[in-house]
Amino acid sequence: MGIVERLLADFELEDQSTEVQIELNEKGRVDLHMDELQLTFTEEEYREFAEAVVEAGTSLKEMKDL
Repeated sequence: MGIVERLLADFELEDQSTEVQIELNEKGRVDLHMDELQLTFTEEEYREFAEAVVEAGTSLKEMKDL
């Protein structure tokens, strides 16, 4: 946890009423908050995580024919 330099995203997941925030903090840390859960990444780790989420979303769409 650190000083928030910039709020990158702030939204709510409709189906679960889960509040999500993504913050860029001092020293290049990225915090992902989902209600009470907080994950902290370096910028590189966050980019890897985001790429994996996009890839998983693409795979899910293909599996479900969406």
